[in-house]
Amino acid sequence: MAEARVARAQIVGRQPGAVGRDGAERRLQHRVVLEEDLRALSDSAVPPDWLCLDCAGIADIDFTAAETLRRMRPEAARFVVSSVSPKVCAQLVRYQLLAHPDADIYPTPGAVLEAYEAQEGNGSTPAAQ
Repeated sequence: MAEARVARAQIVGRQPGAVGRDGAERRLQHRVVLEEDLRALSDSAVPPDWLCLDCAGIADIDFTAAETLRRMRPEAARFVVSSVSPKVCAQLVRYQLLAHPDADIYPTPGAVLEAYEAQEGNGSTPAAQ
């Protein structure tokens, strides 16, 4: 049963919307990958309860990436982030992508999985660590 719970706590970590030195072409590639990942999650027979964006490699969230996240993330999934820098955190808050910023930011993807499993065990929504 633990495998099913972990499988539903999807982790997306392919740097969507990252702004690098490669310019617009690189941002477009990341947006396309983000759209593909989110479409696959939304179309899944078992949609995720939580969607975590691992921000470890993300230096910036541009407007297009923010709109892609807003438009395509699975509606029923709780959207959380991990390994987020202060700059990216401020952008996520400014774009109003986090429903509860104090509770939706985790230090690592592992902390997200622990919180998800704890919530599954007691039926509540945990606060971030």
